[in-house]
Amino acid sequence: MKILFLTTYNVSLEREHIFTINVWKELSKLSGSNLASILFSEHLLESEIHIEERDGRSYYVLTIPQAQSNDKDYILNSIVKLFEYVGPDIVHSNMIEGYDIEAARHLNIPIVLTIHIGGFICPRGGGNGFLMYDDSICNQQVGSICMKCGCMDLPLPYLSYALLRTLPKRFIRYISTKTKNHNLFYVTPLINKYMHIFDRIKYIQLMSYAHVIAANYKLVYLLEKNAIPKENIHLIPHGVKRRSILPFPTYNGKIKFYYLGRIQYSKGLHILMKSLEGIDKSKYELHIIGDAEQGRKEQRYYSHIRAMSKDKNVIFHGRLPNERIEEVIQDCHVMIHSAIFLEVYGIAIAESLSMGRPVLATKCGGAEMQVRDGYNGWLIEPNSIEKMRNEIIYIINHFGDVCACAKRAHLSHSIELYSSELQCVYKKIIQPY
Repeated sequence: MKILFLTTYNVSLEREHIFTINVWKELSKLSGSNLASILFSEHLLESEIHIEERDGRSYYVLTIPQAQSNDKDYILNSIVKLFEYVGPDIVHSNMIEGYDIEAARHLNIPIVLTIHIGGFICPRGGGNGFLMYDDSICNQQVGSICMKCGCMDLPLPYLSYALLRTLPKRFIRYISTKTKNHNLFYVTPLINKYMHIFDRIKYIQLMSYAHVIAANYKLVYLLEKNAIPKENIHLIPHGVKRRSILPFPTYNGKIKFYYLGRIQYSKGLHILMKSLEGIDKSKYELHIIGDAEQGRKEQRYYSHIRAMSKDKNVIFHGRLPNERIEEVIQDCHVMIHSAIFLEVYGIAIAESLSMGRPVLATKCGGAEMQVRDGYNGWLIEPNSIEKMRNEIIYIINHFGDVCACAKRAHLSHSIELYSSELQCVYKKIIQPY
């Protein structure tokens, strides 16, 4: 079985997400496994394929001229040539653009896709995947409702939504073609929101050819809701590398919580901060590990969270290297995962459980695949200040239960198990071909 594993579009192996890198490391142990990246370069006139060696395996790099980055036919033809050159029995892709599916279909090669982010289906995408305009988690088919949700990321969101609903669709498409190579203040982001919905609809239609790996039950439901054939959907929780169990810290009259992840609105840190109001700050500490992206909106949110933390016992550590993260966590008792959007899996939850730390998490998709309420942590409804506050108070007042949950905290799905289940999917898919 010859496998071609594709990294994220225009992302080299060195810049990949740690989960994808770890999946590749496991697959690279198999004979016949090959890796490829599709990148762009300003210094080329024609696409090129060159081969490197990584850990004894072939690493194919398809480089496409930057000048052709908007030419869909050129990109597709280049990827078809890559697939023909490698000659895989199956492609496993981490892309969300659709070129990989079209190329595989053109050559009658089976293809597997892994959902990493909400943008795989949700037009809002990025760190706000499946977060609706009213801050609830989406359970609908991609369509007109997405316009209202997407406008929440723009300045003057309600005006943006009114404009998109009022302007004739033909006019919006015309403006899109005229402004494709220009970045006009407000106009370009507004038009892009509209066009991105139709890009996702087209992509979902393409997905009917592919097999999709979904990490939680809510994603399976949404894929089915968007008419992806049931037989093409495979539920496999993300695999994570095992970490050593950290000794559980003693109780000195204070429960130490920690949050690990990006500081952004969809992670629900504003809910967490509000839930701490009225709680005696001598009874807890909250350690926040991570920072915000450099965008203006993200930095404003970060400043807002810093302001909300005043008069509360909150310590900000920023982004830390891996070894420093464990230094902080080893002195903490409970992780808090306060997400209000649909979390594809929650790698931070998995790693915390692997280190023997119980998790207080919202029911955001991935958490329910890992946390059992009252067994190895606690589950609450997302976006509820009252329920978050009540659970924090319960944890503060019941250290015995915290210790019991900590003893039962362990990694539920290892990267080795994930790789084994992937191989079973590959074999099942290849048989009819």
